[in-house]
Amino acid sequence: MGPIALAACVCFSTMLYILDNKRRNKPLGALWFPLVYLLFECSRPIVLWLNPGGQEGASSSNFINSLPDTLLLLFLFAGGIYVLIKRKLHWSFFFRNNLYILFFFLYCGLSILWADFPIISLKAWIKMLIQPLMALVILTESDVIDALTTTVKRMAFILLPLSIVLIKYYPVYGRYYTLGGVGTYGGVTTYKNTLGALCMFAGLLILWNLIFLLRDKTQPSRNIHLLVNISMIGITIWLMLTADSATSLATFIIGSFILFLFNLRFMKTKVVLIKITLIVLVIISSVSVFFPTILENAANMLGRDPTLTGRTVIWERVLSVDTNPLFGPGYSNFWQGERASQLLDVNQVPLNQAHNGYLEVYKNLGLIGLILLGLTIFTSISKVSNTLILNNSLGMLQIAYMAAILLSNVTEASYGIKSILWFIFILISIKYPANMKDERPVSETMSQITDSLHYKATTHGLLIPFFQCFGLQ
Repeated sequence: MGPIALAACVCFSTMLYILDNKRRNKPLGALWFPLVYLLFECSRPIVLWLNPGGQEGASSSNFINSLPDTLLLLFLFAGGIYVLIKRKLHWSFFFRNNLYILFFFLYCGLSILWADFPIISLKAWIKMLIQPLMALVILTESDVIDALTTTVKRMAFILLPLSIVLIKYYPVYGRYYTLGGVGTYGGVTTYKNTLGALCMFAGLLILWNLIFLLRDKTQPSRNIHLLVNISMIGITIWLMLTADSATSLATFIIGSFILFLFNLRFMKTKVVLIKITLIVLVIISSVSVFFPTILENAANMLGRDPTLTGRTVIWERVLSVDTNPLFGPGYSNFWQGERASQLLDVNQVPLNQAHNGYLEVYKNLGLIGLILLGLTIFTSISKVSNTLILNNSLGMLQIAYMAAILLSNVTEASYGIKSILWFIFILISIKYPANMKDERPVSETMSQITDSLHYKATTHGLLIPFFQCFGLQ
């Protein structure tokens, strides 16, 4: 049955690709670069496709030295640079209006100077730089919404059906077992939470696209595309339930609620309320490490493990490790050396992340890195909230993604690492003219963008992102 199911999967994915190609009615062009990047970032390293039994439950980060993966990333890196040069990226606008993202990336690179293992930091940092490049390839397209929809949907057309086939018929790829012998499902990925993140990422965009198809009855071949989207939503939900990733399922539900909520006309003007809500989510996710009792009580109410599957124990153990509180041990260095062998989870398995985004950044980059991350998040919240006014359709998707990312970092760490959630964050956070277009006159729109994104080169300027989030600036 395996070969038959695989052949059926290939036919199904090909049919979806052809239907979507008719909708777009033009070749992918430079979008091939982010599409290929997503296909591998959202699945598993090439070395594990070639050797599926190499390491069960492995993380992509464990294979940063894999030659095939390194060559692929170098190819995508060079391709992204070529595309942006050819498109004559407005570098001055990009640098001027994305200062905090740039500062965070630069600080990660600067930390190599004092890192315990500088070579590891350097390799991880270089490979993280491909994410803003791939994001800019999408954002510099003439139609950003179409580019984003096309790239993510075509990635989903391949990876989601293939995950079902691997889980059902190719367990050496689709399943893995914990040390306790418990079987879990990873599909095209190597871990259930990674599969859950893939489903959340693709599912929210497909649902967002479905909502607008239901609203717009003038779309050609509308009924066929409605059927395709509904089918993909069904596949996404089945995979999330099968993977049993509570974090991804919860964030998908919350993100879906936000998409439906912002279709209500009165919500489109509640920008200050949106900003305050997102700020509250930041506070919850950042202080949860220090007040785990609140989360334990919430888990009890939902019938889940009060330790959040051992998260609270992990936080306590990670916090007990002494590191430089101001600078940290260096980018991607906390889980190296003796610390990696000493830190174990509740099943006595070596850990490779703190399972909280803010704690992860603090333990690697210290207080300075955490502050830069906070400033980046504040400016991103302001940006996605304002996008809701400038471009409602894109804004509502960005807000759904932002809420999902903020909440997922309560129990998973995705900030500042080579992960799909960090890529989404960068994609929705980067400010560039093409992704803020609206039906209003260009002069009016650009004037508002310039006003909202202008940063004063003073000490007070550091507080502007915080004030903007509450509508005080």
